[in-house]
Amino acid sequence: MRNWKAKLWLTALALMLPCIASGEPRAGAASHDAAADELPAAGSLTLQWTLSGRREPLDCGGLGIDRFQVNLVAPGLGNVEPWQAPCDAFQLTVDLAPGSYAGEAVMVDRLDRPVTLDVPVEQVEVIAGREVLVAIDFPMAAFLDTARN
Repeated sequence: MRNWKAKLWLTALALMLPCIASGEPRAGAASHDAAADELPAAGSLTLQWTLSGRREPLDCGGLGIDRFQVNLVAPGLGNVEPWQAPCDAFQLTVDLAPGSYAGEAVMVDRLDRPVTLDVPVEQVEVIAGREVLVAIDFPMAAFLDTARN
């Protein structure tokens, strides 16, 4: 039974391939405007972080850091979903709707406890189809006493 369905599917696909490859609609098929289905264009926000000016993966473990965590706020939209990435990635890219965003970043341990004070993410303008780069440094003064011991 499975072979029969697979053969039927492959035959149907083979009949459609010339139309797909040429970009022309099949005979009898309604034309379709792809622009009508497009989602609103998004922009990218890339956050790059350093630990006291360094991007050294060993510093993450040595300071008890597991993850980078950022919470953004968009005026009129309120809080946007928080994002996180492994500490030693030193970069996180998120796709966002165009607009202004600001927020706070923090480094956390594997139990979700903060290892640093919150560091502000200054207001940034996300533009559709563009990537915006924001650099964040966690200076030693931002580390809580438990991280330094």
